[in-house]
Parts: sequence; structure tokens; C-alpha cells
Amino acid sequence: MRESRMEAGDKDDECQNCGVRGKTVWDMTSGDYVCTACGAVLQDHAVDPRPEWRNNMEEEGGQDHSRVGDATDPFRDGNVDYFQAGTVIAAPTSSARHRPGAANASDSYEALRSTAAKVPSEKPQKRLRNLDDHLSNIATVAESLQLAPRLSQRAQDLFTCGMQSVPSFRRVGKNGEVFYAGCIYLACTEENTHHNIDDIVAAAGLQKKDVPEVNKVKKAVKKHVDELPESSPYKPRPTGRSGVTQNELDRERFVRSFGNALNFSPKAIKIALEIATNAQEKMDSGRNLKSACAGVILMVALLVEKEREFEVSDVVEATGTSLDTLKKTYKDLHNHSDFIVPDEVTIEYGALASPSILTNKRHKRSKA
Repeated sequence: MRESRMEAGDKDDECQNCGVRGKTVWDMTSGDYVCTACGAVLQDHAVDPRPEWRNNMEEEGGQDHSRVGDATDPFRDGNVDYFQAGTVIAAPTSSARHRPGAANASDSYEALRSTAAKVPSEKPQKRLRNLDDHLSNIATVAESLQLAPRLSQRAQDLFTCGMQSVPSFRRVGKNGEVFYAGCIYLACTEENTHHNIDDIVAAAGLQKKDVPEVNKVKKAVKKHVDELPESSPYKPRPTGRSGVTQNELDRERFVRSFGNALNFSPKAIKIALEIATNAQEKMDSGRNLKSACAGVILMVALLVEKEREFEVSDVVEATGTSLDTLKKTYKDLHNHSDFIVPDEVTIEYGALASPSILTNKRHKRSKA
């Protein structure tokens, strides 16, 4: 058990109990004044008037346990260059220039300013942090558009290139979304994806009125990239067949989502994917990829799933495509059915229904 630390009281103190002088002590642990002659507690819980710290060197055998050492002045010790202290001296005011010695003051200010320019600045680090934030925002917009990672990276590279060399990117802090959308739009255009500017503008949280600004950003970056040498890392590279393109990813996503919405069988979805692939690779209908996939779904509904007697309205609802667009797309696909519909499908399920059947509300096939 820890022993109490005792300190002698005033030599003139007299014990009120036994009358003996000079025998009172102060117990610093409990804060009590005690008479050592009779053991009486003269005062309990007294306030300690001493400072909160103590000198370990004096109380513990001369050993200094201080952890901080003596106070130092770096300027006095000569360890700090005065010009590295970050002090900013304001330029002389216009009224001061007319006073005696103003010219010397101005010269001194210019000399100090040139010296202060040598001090390392945090601006490059700040720009890097801002660039990281912008690139992260581009990745978020690209993810909402379900872009392939390669396209997302390409949009980030275009933005980095713009930040380095395109003058209009100095305004990126005021409306960053416009610059995000412009770089993503250019990346999608380079790979010829189905994404239009309206989809990209909406994904970036912009409005229809921002479309011209997004177009300006896209054109400015494209012009700069076109002028770069072929050895530049920012020049567009051919995709090749080593990776899946964005349109291939979107084509499978559209076909599977539309087919699942109509409860197609796995076999029907497989046939739809094959026909959609042939249509995309072998014909140039000028149709949007989503509309082309919707037309393929209608084709498979009338050919492979004909027993379920689908209506056009069912496909319109499942694909989100307008009735007029769906009919025109189906007509284009029907005109090229000889080389987009596999022969084994035609042999198993028969000839494809004529586009004229779409004028009827319900598309029943004759039993004959």
C-alpha cells in the first residue's frame, strides 16, 4: 500500500487537543493536518496551496525526469532561415510611394517577393488533390451509365489531358459536371457507342440547356488530342478484338433485360443474342442500339415464343421503345432476316412473320 507523504507544519502550531507545539504535520495524500503527539486530526481535506507540478530532480535523489527539456528559440539558435519562415510583407501603398525612402521600400519588397518565390508552395499538391476528386467524379458518372472500365479510364485520361493543356479547363472548378460530361461524350464517340449526349448530360446531373457547353468541351479536347503527336499517351488507341467493346456489353445487357422482362425461355434469349450480334455486325440500319435490341426481341417473340401470342404493346412496355420506332426497326430487321437469322432457327421455327402483322392488335399465327 502506498505510504502517505508527510510534511511538517508551522513550528508555532499548537495542538488544540493536547497543547503540544511543533508536532503538527500535513498528510499530503489525504489533505489532513495531524498532531503526531496525540494523533488528533486538526483539519481534514485542506486545500493544497502548492503548484500542480513538482520537481522530480529535487525530490527523487537528484535525477531529472523532465521529458521536454529547456525552452528553445530557433531564430536565436540559428536553426531557421528567416526567408523560410513564411512571413508575407505587403506591397507599399500608393500614398507611401511619394514619401522619402519609398523607392527603397519598393525595391526591398520586390527583393523579398523574389526570395519568397523560392519557398516550396502547397499549390501543386492542392491541384493534385483536386484532380483526384475530379477523376473520382468522372468514374461515378461512368458507372451510372454502365460504361466499361476501359471507357471510364479513357474519359479520365482525356480530362487529365485537358487540365494540362486546354485553356477552357481553367473554369473547371465552377461547373465540373460540364467537363466530366464532355470527356465522357468524347470517349463514347471514339468507340462509337450508342450513348448520346442527352443520356450523358442527364447522368452528370445537368440539364438540357447545358448540352451546348458539353459539346464545346468535347470539341476543345478533341481538337487538342488530334494535334498531339502519335507517340502521345493521350492519342486514341484501337480497341482490337482482345477486349469486349462497350456496344457488346450493352447489347447483351439490353437483350437479357428485355427477355427477362417478358419471361423468355433461356433458349429464346440465346437466339435473341445471336440475332442481335448478327444484326450489329452485318447490317447498318442507323438505329439506336437499344431500339435494335427491342426489334430483335419482337422478332423472337413472334418467331420463337409465338405460342404465347405476344402483343406489340407487351414488347413496347418491356423495352421502353415507342410503338412507331419498334415497327420501323422490325421492318429493317425483316428485310435483312436472310443473313441475321440463323438457318437452324428458320428450319425449326419456320419463316419470320411479315411486318404487316404488326397492324393487328393481337399477333396470332394461323394454324395452317
